[in-house]
Amino acid sequence: MDRRDFLVTGITGWVIPHELISGETDDAGFVSLFNARDLTGWVPFLDPNVKGADPAKTFRVGNGVLVISGHPNGYLRTEREFADFILRFEYRMLTEGNSGVFLMVPPDQIWPKGVEFQLWFKEVGRIFGVAGGRVDGGAVLQRPAKPIGQWNTYEIVNWSGHVATVVNGHLVAIGSNAEPRKGHLIFQSEGVEIHFRNIRIRTLS
Repeated sequence: MDRRDFLVTGITGWVIPHELISGETDDAGFVSLFNARDLTGWVPFLDPNVKGADPAKTFRVGNGVLVISGHPNGYLRTEREFADFILRFEYRMLTEGNSGVFLMVPPDQIWPKGVEFQLWFKEVGRIFGVAGGRVDGGAVLQRPAKPIGQWNTYEIVNWSGHVATVVNGHLVAIGSNAEPRKGHLIFQSEGVEIHFRNIRIRTLS
């Protein structure tokens, strides 16, 4: 089962509209969320119970890559809110561990209310609710993530309560009745170093 199968046939009653069928390498309509130089457009949040935590030591940019150290727990949050969208990025972990991307709503806390799109190395692509967020479905259908240390492509579709993840061109999970449907995007710091690049988004009408 690959991305094309999903887009053409739909699963569990969800047939994605034709305008979402763009081809995996087609970036028409996408805009960058990360300028590869600094953290313009992003707000850091770290566990307030960790005394003396310094965001500059947890979140930094080097050689065009967003580096998140994993310590302490926290996240980078977009200044903007997003509703219906396709989010694309590349990531790699250097050691086995956990992280994730959320669509979240305030207040900032560890961890905020939202829908998480999993990056834990054993369940990459799983979708689930956190702290009052919810989604029906979201279990992993297949595991196409590359070995630790290699770059992976990751795509999140969020459209009218329907959500899906695509990893390295393969559909991994799909869910429905997701809440919240609008909010900020966050990239977690959760125990291990993780790298991100080419973070871009396309909003859907």
